[in-house]
Amino acid sequence: MNYNGAKSATFTFANKCTYTVWAGTLNNPNKPTLAQTRFQLDTGASQTVEAPAGWVGRMWGSTRCTTDISGKFTCVTGDCGVHIPCNGARPAPLATLVGFTLGTKGNKDFYDTNLVDGFNLPFSITPVGGIGDCRVSGCSTVVNAVYPPEL
Repeated sequence: MNYNGAKSATFTFANKCTYTVWAGTLNNPNKPTLAQTRFQLDTGASQTVEAPAGWVGRMWGSTRCTTDISGKFTCVTGDCGVHIPCNGARPAPLATLVGFTLGTKGNKDFYDTNLVDGFNLPFSITPVGGIGDCRVSGCSTVVNAVYPPEL
């Protein structure tokens, strides 16, 4: 596919939590893909991921992840399967999701936050170097502590 005028993007994942978080990504079928689908971020760590022009997908964080004696890797929140790479699997609720569409609609990038699958981590998206109305998006409040459990 040709995304005329579209440019690649660099995502920087940074863990500002006091515990380890595993970052997960989900590529949209029939679009360019990210090479990494899940990786570990210790407290204070950051990692960049290059996204090709035209990438469409979601990102999230998984928490309280362990590997059992049989080699099965699982997470209490945001789990996407028994192996460290997510391999195209969506995260199981609870997972705070962020979505991106890069350069496919009039050569503009779009991003959104989504709590439809629940909330497990505070997060923010901070655009750098964009043109237009590029605002920070996110939720720094631990939503589960503020709203009743039935919500």
